Amino acid sequence: MKLCYLFDEFTGVLKGACMAQESPEEPGEFLAPIHSTFVVPPPVFSTSQVLVFTDGEWTVQPDHRGETWYDAQGIPVLIETIGTPDAALSPLLPDAQQLAISQTQQLALLAAAYAAAIQQPVTYLDTSFQADEASQIVLTKVLVVGAVMDGFFWLDANNAPVPMTFAQLQGLAAAMLVQGQAAFAKLQQLKAIVRNATSIADVLAVVW
Repeated sequence: MKLCYLFDEFTGVLKGACMAQESPEEPGEFLAPIHSTFVVPPPVFSTSQVLVFTDGEWTVQPDHRGETWYDAQGIPVLIETIGTPDAALSPLLPDAQQLAISQTQQLALLAAAYAAAIQQPVTYLDTSFQADEASQIVLTKVLVVGAVMDGFFWLDANNAPVPMTFAQLQGLAAAMLVQGQAAFAKLQQLKAIVRNATSIADVLAVVW
């Protein structure tokens, strides 16, 4: 038996190896299957390359099949053939579109950071109080009533009761409002920096 190499009928791409059988009629001669060769293929060191058998020899060709490249307008093009893609295509988005995508992603991260910041516990009356959305809703409902009963208390961040007057509840609400306003102002400032950035590096440098 002798090792031979199978290739695709249409593309010439190496498919694998097989063992050719010796001819029963001509000792020393081996019968290779159709679409195969005894020519030993060279090594390939990249997943973006493929071996192709043409004109009696193996050649190493670029292989970007299945990849998405982009034209000058940023329109995606699926690579479906072996060889170097059209020179007008690039595996990277045009700079302007990449920048826009980075800006959108960074703005989303800032929005998430803002949503977390406005719900951080606030310090009031030397005590830390929860300021999450549920706490803010309950506090708003209590303030709508316009007064509290004697002995009224509010739970701090550790769920310990803290005696509170109506005025003190208003002060707690104001502390939450100040925290929210500061976070909102910070968000607007950072968003402006992101939108005015001229490079992806500058965009990624804007963090909460």
